[in-house]
Amino acid sequence: FPVPLSAFNIVESYENVQGQILLDNYSEEAVRYVWDFGNGDTSEMFSPVIRYEENGTYLIQLVAWNDNNCPDTAYMEYTIVFQGLYVPTAFTPTSSDPALKLFKPVGLNLEFYELVVINERGNIVFRSNKLDEMGSPTEGWDGKTKGEPQSSGNYMWSIRAKFKDGSTWEGNQVGDGYTKTFGKVLLIR
Repeated sequence: FPVPLSAFNIVESYENVQGQILLDNYSEEAVRYVWDFGNGDTSEMFSPVIRYEENGTYLIQLVAWNDNNCPDTAYMEYTIVFQGLYVPTAFTPTSSDPALKLFKPVGLNLEFYELVVINERGNIVFRSNKLDEMGSPTEGWDGKTKGEPQSSGNYMWSIRAKFKDGSTWEGNQVGDGYTKTFGKVLLIR
């Protein structure tokens, strides 16, 4: 009996979700499919969508069967390294909630990072480039400069950042359809 042809392609960041992929099945002469996603999950769908939750390299396998119960197998490796950088828009140093006390961007898998905050006169009031082993910023601005509390209001920030995969951070969405590597943060006292 003839054997089918097992074949597929990976569509990354499916529906703009990091770690979510569409397995685009283009097998020929096949009627049944068995997928192994390399993470312990399996499926018998024609073209499944799967979401990986952890960094890693996964060996994806598709076994395609024809009407005569003859199989063919295709393999493909998929590597995912989650990365991102989010910049908050406000903070309040007097809050009892630790998450609101500092202006601290949240990131993952950054290789290089530099945050600069300036006041309305153009003076630098805070600067940091410290990352932990996960590539996450470790310092945040507490609303003080040289120990002196700064007044409530808007402050400008700018960030230069590069991820461990070599890509450059393109910035935050700021509501106008564009991404920017600078913006405003509101200090509330």
